[in-house]
Parts: sequence; structure tokens; C-alpha cells
Amino acid sequence: MRSTLKLIVFYDALCPSCVKDQENYQRWAGDHAKNIVWQDATSHEALLKQYGVSLDEALLELHVFDETKQIMHKEIDAYIQLLAPIPKLKIFAILINLPVIRPTLSFLYRRWVKRRLLKQGRVCKIPK
Repeated sequence: MRSTLKLIVFYDALCPSCVKDQENYQRWAGDHAKNIVWQDATSHEALLKQYGVSLDEALLELHVFDETKQIMHKEIDAYIQLLAPIPKLKIFAILINLPVIRPTLSFLYRRWVKRRLLKQGRVCKIPK
């Protein structure tokens, strides 16, 4: 029997597309959604610090922890962790983990996030 640990997801609730993605995920996840605790990184900076993540890191990459605070997944790994248990979305977890697709999506994801944050004036200097 598979463990049903809750996952804690830190996301950027000031990003309209991030909020829409979160809402879509909740709808598509069905019963699995009850195992996900969504935390707005922008209003939980102290909680992020307990997890060893800075606000800038949380804004630049989606972060997922299990409820023990021991296992962290970020960026593409976080998406795979969220998608894989859901039958309708499992194929996407498999596809984004393919050797050619994964690094390409990672590059595009980082580029999109950095541009969005700079455009919004929310991060002054983006780490490389």
C-alpha cells in the first residue's frame, strides 16, 4: 500500500498563471487534491525559512515538500511529483521527464519565470 503523505507546495500566488495552474490542478487531481497543501510563498516567508528555502528561491522555482519536511522537489521535479500520482496527468509526468524534453522545459521554465519576475519588478537581480 502506497503512503499518502501530504505534500506541501509553495507557489507564487501573485502570479495569475500560477494561480490558474493551481486551480486547474486541484480540479484535475480529484481525491488526490486532499493530500496537497498549497502555500503562497509570498505570504509565508517565515514558513519557507523553516523549510530552508528563501523567498527568492521559492519565486524562481516551484517547491514541493512532504509533510516530514525531509523530501524536497523543485522546478521540473516538483511538477513530476505532483503529476505522477494522478492517472489523467501521469503521462505528462512521464513526458516531461524524457531526456530531451526535461532540459528544454527546464530552460524555458526558468527563462519564463525570470522574465515575469523582472517585468513585475519583484526581483531585482536574478541568479544564474
